[in-house]
Amino acid sequence: MTLRNEQKSDFDRMKRRALLKKDKSRAGSIDEPIRELINFINSLDDYYTTSSCSGRILIIAPSGKKKDSQWLLVKHAPVSAGEVRDALSSLPDSGTVWFRVESFIVHVGCRNLDAADHLP
Repeated sequence: MTLRNEQKSDFDRMKRRALLKKDKSRAGSIDEPIRELINFINSLDDYYTTSSCSGRILIIAPSGKKKDSQWLLVKHAPVSAGEVRDALSSLPDSGTVWFRVESFIVHVGCRNLDAADHLP
């Protein structure tokens, strides 16, 4: 078996496994604003996505453990002042919150360095 064939086999196995894996994100699926892009990347022979986010705004009430933190607001679009007030209304006056803005991100697995260099 040639190196190219081994590379193809290993990569194809990893891609198949990644695309069949259950989505573990809180949303449970690909964000709608980038669904078409993610499907396009995954349709290409030399690429697959491992995680993505279209960008989001979060308001989080932190806890000692990350998994116990309370997500008060999660939105993949601009938020209004009213939405922020509503999200904060359940907190006591002395509660600590984190305001986070996270940009678009996509993680892509590539068959090899040449494919990575030519990522569309």
